[in-house]
Amino acid sequence: MNGFNFSLLAQTDTELPDILKQSQEIIKKLSQATKLLISNQTRLGEIVFTVLHSQSKSEMITVIKGANTTHLDQVRLEGNLEENLKTIDKVRQLSKEYEEDAYKILKEVAETAGADI
Repeated sequence: MNGFNFSLLAQTDTELPDILKQSQEIIKKLSQATKLLISNQTRLGEIVFTVLHSQSKSEMITVIKGANTTHLDQVRLEGNLEENLKTIDKVRQLSKEYEEDAYKILKEVAETAGADI
């Protein structure tokens, strides 16, 4: 295990059994997925922070309600804003859960390999 890179190595004079080759591939993919998830979580957190802190939810609602639009456009804009804010909240929640899951997997792999993180 090296940082977030982990792999399964085996030394032998004969060809590795297929099950061991499959295990090596699974560990490799798990390592790549964990790194990708953790790096994307950071970017996603920055995006959510920027969106929610550039304007508060109440400011966004005020801007939408103050827009000079027809009634149908106003209803559509308000509906879109409400849906987008719900999506942002869900993304924030799922992002945190995915990050926790990735760290659990990383910790389990490290413990299995006898390494501390």
